[in-house]
Amino acid sequence: MELSDREQLILKELIKDSRSSDTQIANKTKIPLKTVNRIRRQLENENKVQYFTRVQNNDPMYLLTITFKPGINKEIYLDKFHERHWMYSLTAKYVTFESLGQSDMKLALVILITANPKERLKFFNDHVISSLRDALGQDCIDSIKEVEMTSLIRLFKNYMPNYNYDKARIKPDWPDDHIHL
Repeated sequence: MELSDREQLILKELIKDSRSSDTQIANKTKIPLKTVNRIRRQLENENKVQYFTRVQNNDPMYLLTITFKPGINKEIYLDKFHERHWMYSLTAKYVTFESLGQSDMKLALVILITANPKERLKFFNDHVISSLRDALGQDCIDSIKEVEMTSLIRLFKNYMPNYNYDKARIKPDWPDDHIHL
């Protein structure tokens, strides 16, 4: 993605503190306020910048990779997923991250689940596996791999919760050349 020098400066300030006002960004970057307003609005409208709130949870995290049998492709999965609107709120309780990818030339679903061990197993078997089989067929799954994540080190390139991040922002003494777009 091509970004102008001004866009890069604005984005770096937002990475440091996503709650920064346009006035604060203008003061720090020396870019005129109206220009900051226009660029930020444009970046948001083009989905080049997104804002999140992540709630810290002490439950363990598990990275699951579910590989599907040949013949199940991205379009089939997404069609079935969107037909099941009730799954959105059900899975949101435990699913921190979800993405489609490929593994060994087959479609793979990668899910990061945050849950205590007892809830994780029940959620996985009763909801994830049963829903996938209901939507895609009883024999849709080729393999399942799980990794328990024991230490969160980095998020979104720049955020290291136990090192450079405090009180919902990157620490003020963190060098600008360590911020990456």
